[in-house]
Amino acid sequence: MNLNELLTDIVDTQIDIETQGLCLNATNIQTGDVFIALQGQSSHGIDYVDQAIENGCVA
Repeated sequence: MNLNELLTDIVDTQIDIETQGLCLNATNIQTGDVFIALQGQSSHGIDYVDQAIENGCVA
C-alpha cells in the first residue's frame, strides 16, 4: 500500500512511498513497514527510531 493512501483521511499529502504494514515495536519491524513512535509507560517510541530504520522501516 502507498503511504499516501494510508494517510488520505488523516492529512493531505503527496508522499509516494510503498509500505508493507504498520508497526509500533522497532524490534518487530519488517522491511517496508511504517514505524509509529508512541509514548509508552517507561519510554517513548522516538527513542527507537534508529533501531526501526536499521530493521528496514520506510517511514
